[in-house]
Amino acid sequence: MSSDARHQQRWLVTVVILLVILLILVVAGLIRSIPRRSSDPSSQIGHRSPAAKLTYCQPEDTQLCVVSFGQIEGGDMLVNFQLPSAIYPPFTLVINRFGVESVYQCARTRGFLRGMTCRGAPQTPGEILQFKVLAQKDGTLIAEGKFAIIGIAISTPEDLSTGTSTASPTASPTELTPFPTGTLPAMETPTPGFPTLSPPTSYPNYP
Repeated sequence: MSSDARHQQRWLVTVVILLVILLILVVAGLIRSIPRRSSDPSSQIGHRSPAAKLTYCQPEDTQLCVVSFGQIEGGDMLVNFQLPSAIYPPFTLVINRFGVESVYQCARTRGFLRGMTCRGAPQTPGEILQFKVLAQKDGTLIAEGKFAIIGIAISTPEDLSTGTSTASPTASPTELTPFPTGTLPAMETPTPGFPTLSPPTSYPNYP
């Protein structure tokens, strides 16, 4: 074999090795560029995906939903949410009434691990309103829906400190989840009474 043939053979082997190395680098770069999917549901909120439909809670509901509405007497309205899980990102509620938007600040509900309560301007029951839930981190739309407020539980500032509330005539007849409610008064159990019998009357004996 001549020296020129050997030289061409070595050059061909070198080119093949370089191409293989380049291919490996390209594949590794593509793998690293694919975002890893996190198991934490809060990390998915920032991604652009279709917003969930917001409605009233149903039995065994696994999505973000509205449990009930309340109002501090002469003050703000409260919107009680049920969260899909205890680990959920903070959010803000926006209610649109005939083109006018009201922002409600939301915080975790005391005593309820999967509860979130939003507080803001009062609304009129029976009107169709648009509800939008936005992530506090970047304003991403989490859920939205259009429905009417079917009932409001009225509370006084004293009730908020004791955890009791007074239902208004428009209040919903049922509670879907265990948010704090008022306690029923204890009922007295009547003691059964029996009539007192008088002693029998004695009569004389005749022969």
